[in-house]
Amino acid sequence: MNKKRLNNILPNLLMIVIIIVAFYIYRKYDYNYFSKGILEKGRTEFSRDSNVKYSKDRSYKIENKVSNDAMFYREVTVRKNTPYRVTCMVRTENVVGNENDTM
Repeated sequence: MNKKRLNNILPNLLMIVIIIVAFYIYRKYDYNYFSKGILEKGRTEFSRDSNVKYSKDRSYKIENKVSNDAMFYREVTVRKNTPYRVTCMVRTENVVGNENDTM
């Protein structure tokens, strides 16, 4: 392969790699306008999960290495004296409380 042709291919190849990496990061960390809330930083990992999910959409995943108050939340605008229904599906795995934790 001559050098001129290689110089034409490399920028395109680099752009494809950048797009693939950006797409992967977006898919893993896109929280659909939800925010993450934690008590102590560095103890919790937030991600999206394509393997364990309730519907066709990816689930939100919170993993605590040690006890920590962690959540996903979203602020919404509401009207006074208007009823609203909020629903969610929660799945837990290997949840163990500590003596000093309150539920």
